[in-house]
Amino acid sequence: MTLKTPITLLFLVLMLMVASVYGWRLLSEDAPPLSDLTAPEPTCRTKQISSGSQLRSNQVTVNVYNAGSISGLADSTMRSLTRRGFLSGLVENAPAKTRTNNVLVLDPQPKSASVRLVTTQFDGRVEVRRNSDDLADGVDVFVGDDFQGFDANAKTSVAVRNRTNVCVPIDPTS
Repeated sequence: MTLKTPITLLFLVLMLMVASVYGWRLLSEDAPPLSDLTAPEPTCRTKQISSGSQLRSNQVTVNVYNAGSISGLADSTMRSLTRRGFLSGLVENAPAKTRTNNVLVLDPQPKSASVRLVTTQFDGRVEVRRNSDDLADGVDVFVGDDFQGFDANAKTSVAVRNRTNVCVPIDPTS
């Protein structure tokens, strides 16, 4: 037996002891108080659009959820909406029980100008439903496997019938 083996073994045992002491200290220290946690900064500010004025696509945040099995459908839909001027929100898979054939729009105010503007962008039947559990700021759009695409002639603004509020993203550089 060479001298190298006991030295290596001694080194490994020493490293194990140091790691154990360090780990025990991390596990046994007090957690920071909850009062130290700060609320996240708001990502948007509310802007009021008066009745009779135009609501433009660059004032509407859209979240797109893939409610089908076609990979990348929500992402490509969001890219098309942002090319039309809409503000990009979340792009995710839809919650497990949410299904649609073409397009489903969920919003707490299904008759709002924001929802009307978003629904005019799509070809085919667009289902609109009230959703009291708003998934994220903005209009929630679900696209399914029978997604029929976009209306090439859709307008990027709509007249506001009743005074409405929109959530306009805050510029982080200002």
